[in-house]
Amino acid sequence: MHSTHDYTACLSLVPIFEALPHADLKTIATVIRPTKQPRGTILYQATDLADTLYIVDSGQVKIYQLAANGRE
Repeated sequence: MHSTHDYTACLSLVPIFEALPHADLKTIATVIRPTKQPRGTILYQATDLADTLYIVDSGQVKIYQLAANGRE
């Protein structure tokens, strides 16, 4: 398990957080809940309430939107 210090360092590398003071990063780090998702997991769909921010520490995420004809 990561420590709050590890999460603070990770957050400081994320562009939307990089300008925040260290104290704010520490506060945010206390609410991080790490998860591992199997390949192919859908994290978010257009109709979902956007109440979670995902920060990818390792691996890849594919972001796409389907057209009316079902194509990406």
